[in-house]
Amino acid sequence: MVKNNCIINLHLLEGCNYRCKHCFAHFDSTAVLSVHNWKQIIDNITEKTSVSRFNLAGGEPLLYKGIDEVIEYINAKNIQVSIITNGHLLSEERIRKFKGKVSMIGLSIDALQPELLRKIGRCTKSNKILSADNCVTLCKSIHENGIQLKINTVVSRLNLHEDFTGFIKTVCPTRWKILKMKRFSADSFDNTELEITDNEFNMFCSTYSSIPHIAEASLKNSYIMIDARGKLVDNSHESYMVIANLLNEDFRDVFNTMYLDTALYESRYKQAS
Repeated sequence: MVKNNCIINLHLLEGCNYRCKHCFAHFDSTAVLSVHNWKQIIDNITEKTSVSRFNLAGGEPLLYKGIDEVIEYINAKNIQVSIITNGHLLSEERIRKFKGKVSMIGLSIDALQPELLRKIGRCTKSNKILSADNCVTLCKSIHENGIQLKINTVVSRLNLHEDFTGFIKTVCPTRWKILKMKRFSADSFDNTELEITDNEFNMFCSTYSSIPHIAEASLKNSYIMIDARGKLVDNSHESYMVIANLLNEDFRDVFNTMYLDTALYESRYKQAS
């Protein structure tokens, strides 16, 4: 069990301005906790546990209206903040405001070609996309403001043959994480038909053997996640299982009952800072 210097993922909301067909973050909930509630949860977690970084995720975390206040609250505890975003609501001005407050911005980049972006669902309801050129501009601004850049690429049946070589060499991320799509089935959502085999995933990653990257075939038992309802969840199964509600249960007590693959967890973050 990891007890010190944890990296905790706070999924501030489930809502997103994109509808990626492979994405497992489909829980059909519009519930959004208040900033006050998130502060309670952060206090609960940090009271007895050493946390090195909170990663703000979603859904799309930049849709959360109180995100700046949450960032300030975490900063006041001398804990690092990172954000994982699809980038659509990011701007050079917003990146400048994050300077000194956010240590890393992770951009989810699963395709570069406009037609493929729309096929995947990486677009708004009005079919607006974040173009490759705009993404390069954002990456440049992230670097210029002293923020680490992370690129996350989820590989599915849809983008298995997309070529990211030129893009990655241009934006020079601090970390490029390549993830195998997680199969997920819940209510009306099922992405099973987009799943790729382990061999296909390994072949995709081998294409980039000359480019530094981290390959993750599974997040199972290696991800500490607090969902949009403030609940610690277990991702050991295809659907998430609630362990505890952190608005009224002690994090340290329930965390000690959670199975975490320590070696896999630490390997996920060994290059994180």
